[in-house]
Amino acid sequence: MISSIEEGRKEDGNRSIADKIIKRLHDLDLTVENNQGRWAWELLQNAEDSVAEEDERKISVKIILNENNIEFQQG
Repeated sequence: MISSIEEGRKEDGNRSIADKIIKRLHDLDLTVENNQGRWAWELLQNAEDSVAEEDERKISVKIILNENNIEFQQG
């Protein structure tokens, strides 16, 4: 009987872990869905930050949009 109780606890623990993993994956999907364009802004921010210590803080970025990709170049 004790082994049956222990086995039940293990199953409950495994179920709890699986539920937490599923919830985290769902939360991750929502985060990705809500921030799809964020990477482009982050890339531009990184370009601006790269010249932050220069006196005249100017950047020029050329964005090339093709059918299969996006290119960011120094403008």
